[in-house]
Amino acid sequence: MTEDWTADSVVVAALGRPLDLGMLYDCRSDSFCSDVSLWDNSTIAFMRQSLPRPLTEVKCIEGDSLQDRFRALDVTTPLRASVLSGLVEVGGAAGYLKHPVQSTLQDRVTLHYRTTTRLDMLSHSVLQEETDRTQQKATHVVMAVLYGAQAFFIFDYKHISGQHSGAGEADMHSVVKKMMPTFSAGQIFSSLSDTEKLNSLLYRCNLYSDVDYVNGSMTYDRALQVYETLPKHLGQQGEKAVPLYAWLYPVKNLGLSVETTRLFFTKAEGVLDHLRQATMRCQEMRTDFTNGCVMKWFPDLTYKLSRLSELLQKYQSEFKRKLSMAVKTMRESEGVDENRLRDILQNHDQSPFCPQSIQLWLNNKAAEVKALNDCKTRNIPIMISQEELDGVLRSSKDRLLCFTLTSLEDEDPFLSTMKQHKHSLQENTVNQTDLTGQQETHSVPMDTVNQSDLTGQQETHSVQENIMNQSDLTGQQETKRPFKPPDLTQKIQSDLCLFTKSYEDSGDGESIKFIAAVIPDISVPGSSIRLYQQGSLITTNFQLGLEPDPFQVAETKQSCVLLKFPQSTIRRPERYRVEYRVMTTGVSKVSKRPWNVVDTLAPAETCLVPRLKPFALYQIRYSVIEHSGMSDFSKVIEVMTLRSPPEQLFVNRLDKETVKVTWLQPECDDGASVLHYKVDYKESGLEGWSTMVTEGPECQCIITLNLSTCYRVRVSAVYGEGDTSEPSRETDVPVYGELHQVNLT
Repeated sequence: MTEDWTADSVVVAALGRPLDLGMLYDCRSDSFCSDVSLWDNSTIAFMRQSLPRPLTEVKCIEGDSLQDRFRALDVTTPLRASVLSGLVEVGGAAGYLKHPVQSTLQDRVTLHYRTTTRLDMLSHSVLQEETDRTQQKATHVVMAVLYGAQAFFIFDYKHISGQHSGAGEADMHSVVKKMMPTFSAGQIFSSLSDTEKLNSLLYRCNLYSDVDYVNGSMTYDRALQVYETLPKHLGQQGEKAVPLYAWLYPVKNLGLSVETTRLFFTKAEGVLDHLRQATMRCQEMRTDFTNGCVMKWFPDLTYKLSRLSELLQKYQSEFKRKLSMAVKTMRESEGVDENRLRDILQNHDQSPFCPQSIQLWLNNKAAEVKALNDCKTRNIPIMISQEELDGVLRSSKDRLLCFTLTSLEDEDPFLSTMKQHKHSLQENTVNQTDLTGQQETHSVPMDTVNQSDLTGQQETHSVQENIMNQSDLTGQQETKRPFKPPDLTQKIQSDLCLFTKSYEDSGDGESIKFIAAVIPDISVPGSSIRLYQQGSLITTNFQLGLEPDPFQVAETKQSCVLLKFPQSTIRRPERYRVEYRVMTTGVSKVSKRPWNVVDTLAPAETCLVPRLKPFALYQIRYSVIEHSGMSDFSKVIEVMTLRSPPEQLFVNRLDKETVKVTWLQPECDDGASVLHYKVDYKESGLEGWSTMVTEGPECQCIITLNLSTCYRVRVSAVYGEGDTSEPSRETDVPVYGELHQVNLT
């Protein structure tokens, strides 16, 4: 036997487990055999040495992940695996590992207190003594124990606003940090500013310590009192101290056990951390008071969050069970075979419980809740039932825009997939194979222990050292893509932004009502904006902000306007929706009259807007309707129709060269006066008109024309404002010798 037994030893954290010198340890299950010792009591008592090791450390822990907690307790990778998989039950201050994960609605700062009192160890001479060779199930024996105590003060502050605040966490960190220099509650409290004293009233502390009767939840003031008395609880000579760390020496006839690969268990920590955080996020969304109305109005949302939380907890239990079996198998196997553990992690990555899928689903639900809360904040009515929506539509006389969540109350395929996957895990139990190997052992760096006291040079390892490349461990195994829910967050946020902007900008005289509702619609997952007109649904997907290019006015008449649509290589329109309405003549304010509609099927390039009033100002716009939905309306273009032309045109040939033209004054609703008339005439079949103007508003004119030539004539009215009416219908002038008077009206 070597005198330097520390060269082959490994350090493990006690984690609240009872242990003593000479006790046997099985590293395959990370358990102490409390009722069995390798030597008799008299030998252990004779070989026991006790050295004082008084040292106290107090520090703040910044993070709250499982890795941060394991690091604070100096837990090695093999022991982490056993804790994660449930092989090891922790107690005392190590209960900190089980404390609920930090909520996104909380600020959290943790104060870690650790004190050491003495180091008990066995002389290396004990290795020469006779041992009980029947204890073949153990792999190590306890050769040294460091005694002391630890405590974790977890300070939380829950935000009233429901929003996480980095500034609030910094303030609490400052308050907690002032506990580090002294144990005096009075000095600590007097060092706080008035603001810090006021804020500390809102802090809640959870304590995990190796002193049983002071554990639990308490106020900040009570935590200061407990903190002040902690050193006294260990006794004047430290006789009430508990084991913190044990040095284990391998039993040679059983050999060394297998230490599992660090990377795999680092990934397993990440899996369990994510499952805990996702479960916490479900609970936060359901219980956050800012979401209270939404959860009350839409119980399906509450049910889905509860269902996911339940599935996550059951999956976590199943994952830990499989992890426990894999750890046992690896430690009992001959040779290093990590296939089972690799398969567990790979199957998780390919399952619907993988982080990416869970995160997507939760982000979608958070976006839905936020959208409804934003509408509530802006006083936009939210329809909580189909009956309420139908009532609003029946009473609606105007245009109505409805921000619609389309997937909130629909059947959730992702939850169904998760449920099926969970059932398949229960039904298809993985066949167990015997995998054994050699365990690489690591010791925890302990500044509180002098290496010379252990008569040897103890090699220490960091849990984070020598992490192997993941690609070297996963092999060339082909992986399947996990089922992932659709990413609806961006769509919901975009629709909500456009909808609320339109709501805030509404005030141009157009009467539009804005509401929000939950209407299942698999054709537009996530959300959409519905457009209703006088209670009738126009489109289920109104694409606000997506305006088509402006149209051109190809021709304007007194009773119609011809529009020409722009041609696009991107859009594939099915039809165009043209809307128009009249404005009050001479007044810039938009008329309250509703929009009139003309539908034109694509691929028509033009649209005739009929039945217009003469000399009236119209607003015209259009929208492109495609298979995916209906675009926003184009920019409004104002068009003035022409005035009415003169009516009942008469042509009377007086003699061979003279023609008299008469007509009736045109109708004019605005009372404008005619300045004069413009009479156009030309030879039939030729281009170009000749024009003469009457001297006043009289409705007749004498024209000298060639005897034997056929002519056509028309008349336009010219008003005092400079407006010219549309020409009257063209009228033929009879050739002399034929009809002497023609009435063509």
